[in-house]
Amino acid sequence: MNKHPLVSLILVVENGMPYIKQAIRSVQQQTYGNIELIVQDGKSTDGTLEFLQSLTGIKNIQIKSESDNSQADGWNRALKRCKGQIIGSIDADNILKQDALEIITKLFKKNPRTAAIYGTSKLIDNYGKVIQKGRGKEVVKPFNLIRLMRCELVPPFASSFFDAILCKEKLYCDERMETCWDFDLWLRLSDLPITATGSVLSYTRRHQNSSTCRPENYEKFCLNKIYALKKYLSRFPQDKPLMALYQFSVAGIYTWAAESIYGLEGTSRRFNYFGKKALFFDAYSERISQLKLYAQNNAPL
Repeated sequence: MNKHPLVSLILVVENGMPYIKQAIRSVQQQTYGNIELIVQDGKSTDGTLEFLQSLTGIKNIQIKSESDNSQADGWNRALKRCKGQIIGSIDADNILKQDALEIITKLFKKNPRTAAIYGTSKLIDNYGKVIQKGRGKEVVKPFNLIRLMRCELVPPFASSFFDAILCKEKLYCDERMETCWDFDLWLRLSDLPITATGSVLSYTRRHQNSSTCRPENYEKFCLNKIYALKKYLSRFPQDKPLMALYQFSVAGIYTWAAESIYGLEGTSRRFNYFGKKALFFDAYSERISQLKLYAQNNAPL
């Protein structure tokens, strides 16, 4: 890898106001300089495109505005225009930590065989205030395929970066998936070296319009994750151990949904629904048992 490799940041956006201004500012303020910003705008009508076209503080910015079929489609279109060896992304409502790209490039140079690196991402509110406390290095779960399949590990995409040369043709989004295409991507990359760092690399905004903050979306999330799981496992011999792994993983996906719903609306009807789904596939789920204890005590996760 070059001493100062080019980092391509993908921005897929449609009507990103007002948060996109903070997102762009976080790119402009990076301590690492060799960056290109690849913008894929989905025909914004709220002033987003005009704002992006007026930017002068980013040296290498490419803007394309056209209709797309989905966020995955937009990401793939932007990916084809990237020239950097390291690929990352910045969402319109998220923020990159000021030294994120400096940290990432050093880690890739230190680990030249690593295909992907993910760090941690702190939650922020509408105003950019950090919801999660703590500084510097955070506890981060190392990459593990089984934990990934069971959604015990969910690498934050806002803090994920990929070596385009090592990932090769595996670095793309499945456009058949309406949501959770990052889960599918991690499964596809799972046989390559993946590194986790405890460094905070980004801030993820949590607001009422965020898809993960809308409880009604979790049925779709689960169906998309299960689709990706089936697709991944289909390349292995379909024997009893594999079927057991499939059921074990599906239970984990539904448990993840129950955990998320509990954090959003407590012991609601949806919470019980996903909990029952998880227990159907794994009657002895320790995670669901622990979650029920939290619920009984009205304790936060």
